[in-house]
Amino acid sequence: MAKPLLSMHDLRRRALAEIRQQPDCHNVQDIAINRVTDERAESNWSLCVLSAGAADANTAARAALHVQSVLRRDYDLVTDITMIDQLTEHDRIELLARAQDAWDRAPQDTMKAVFEWRGKNYVVSHSSVQLRIHTEEGIKVY
Repeated sequence: MAKPLLSMHDLRRRALAEIRQQPDCHNVQDIAINRVTDERAESNWSLCVLSAGAADANTAARAALHVQSVLRRDYDLVTDITMIDQLTEHDRIELLARAQDAWDRAPQDTMKAVFEWRGKNYVVSHSSVQLRIHTEEGIKVY
């Protein structure tokens, strides 16, 4: 079963919140999520503490390793490639309905893109479009 995908921002926010829940780590100020591109790696991301704040640096680092191992079991990082072909037909329909709702609420001068389903791909008139859908699980980027 595929793990849910999180954006870099959402994964960072979730990991930082989890680290701050660890003993003596409520003061950790900043972390970084790093993209891992080695296909042999167990996960496509890693994390490290950038600023421990008032927390002990070694304690914060151990907490980060723990949180990383827990979150890696549950989440993968959204990659730059489109993952639309991994969605079920029901999810594609829901995604397009949400996108249509977002476009309908966008200001009149917003550049809009046209999506058309062709076989296993959505074809869009602009190659640099990134679709952000807000769901109950967080923001998904397609």
